[in-house]
Amino acid sequence: MTQAARVVKASRITPKRSYRTRIRRNPLGAMRDAEAKIADRAVLLLAEALADTEEMKNQRVGPAYWAAGTLIGFKAAGKPAFKALAKAASRPESLTTGMSCEALGLLAKAEPTVTDDVVNVFRKILQEKDHDRVSRWCAVKGLTEMGRAAKAAVPDFVAILGERDLSDHERDGIYRVLYSLRVDAAKAVPVLVTRLEAAKDSSEQLQLLRIFEVIGPPAEAAVKPIEKWSEGVRDPEVQDQVITTLGRIK
Repeated sequence: MTQAARVVKASRITPKRSYRTRIRRNPLGAMRDAEAKIADRAVLLLAEALADTEEMKNQRVGPAYWAAGTLIGFKAAGKPAFKALAKAASRPESLTTGMSCEALGLLAKAEPTVTDDVVNVFRKILQEKDHDRVSRWCAVKGLTEMGRAAKAAVPDFVAILGERDLSDHERDGIYRVLYSLRVDAAKAVPVLVTRLEAAKDSSEQLQLLRIFEVIGPPAEAAVKPIEKWSEGVRDPEVQDQVITTLGRIK
């Protein structure tokens, strides 16, 4: 264990509170409000601790997890730790991956100059097969906060929606991103049509129809499939949404 990891481990508060409460009250986290020189030193220490994998091998929460969680509070001031956070997020270990993704997402919102780089980190997690569902969900959740920059991930969403069994969290997260992208989600129309034809519950059907609605005319290829599919629809809310969606596309 590195010296930095030992410092982070020693700074943890031990009473039986939730992890997030304990991280929030971490003495190192309090340094985010200190003068820039001290805050920068804290960030570099936390970045070094992110490289620690000793306890992760035993499936225990270790210094890397605490370091990532503490960096969440630094936001833009955590920029010097970007590379370390990106590397930690890319490791197929769900606990630290999730914390690192959250820290990266908040960093990107506070410091737009790293947004595209953060999107690329999230895309890498989606593309690599060795990441579990929790890690992928964390990446999808991060992309919901990236605004138009998430457009770059549309091909990854298309691949995931077309090839993988998804958890409800992953699926709904992807739908939220595509909805927010509006016309920029047009390349996903074919796979969304396939998802609509297979959707069994009205909640998913409504989500998909609303995505087609906000895409508008570029979703023209979905018109005939929606019309044919809607012939068997009995839910009044879904029927109304079909009419609204087709009206916006045509």
